[in-house]
Amino acid sequence: MKPSYFRSLAFGYHEPIGSAEPAGCVLWFKVLPNRLRVLSEYCFSQLVEADIWDQVQKTDRELRKGKNGFTLAYTVASPLLFIKPDTTYPGVIGQSIAETCGQLGWWLLPADLDEVNGWQRVQNWLRHDADGEPLLTIDPSCRWLIKHLKSGLSKETAPDTLAAGIPTLTALRFAVMSRPSPVTTRRDQAVPPVGTPAYYMHRERHAGVRRFGDVR
Repeated sequence: MKPSYFRSLAFGYHEPIGSAEPAGCVLWFKVLPNRLRVLSEYCFSQLVEADIWDQVQKTDRELRKGKNGFTLAYTVASPLLFIKPDTTYPGVIGQSIAETCGQLGWWLLPADLDEVNGWQRVQNWLRHDADGEPLLTIDPSCRWLIKHLKSGLSKETAPDTLAAGIPTLTALRFAVMSRPSPVTTRRDQAVPPVGTPAYYMHRERHAGVRRFGDVR
């Protein structure tokens, strides 16, 4: 099975006031059966769409070297970059960031903005499989993403969300929400009691029924 590739984008122009943190981030992913690998990151501040796209294309060319069939399936990005149809608005609806990117040849897909489910999906991908192998791996060159995974803090009033917007982690959340949840099983898992929901799921799985989240 050939791997597939995609990107995720968390867009921002201004970095946090008094901070050297980036305003936005693009992440590149390689998809393998029940695995994701972050191949590269590009973090930026105070750049317009055309400048970001130039850098993205450079990274694409670097990642394509020596790889046959390297094709990027999509780039998932915040729905806020897209203009939503509004028939009640009486004025002119201007061009969106997503439309500007599209004119450059960079077509974006709206991501799922749901933070609670998104961060839970991140937690699922940060686990290991039954053999102890990580489901998500990150190239050491992705220094901002690695740093923010260690330093991201929860919001006191809503601990399942982040206290502040961090573009690398937001891009990661957008990415994993565009993929099925990973499948994990225990090697020593016994057959659940007959008649329970877990029993029927166990029976279907061993009968070869494909479940949502399987990658084959």
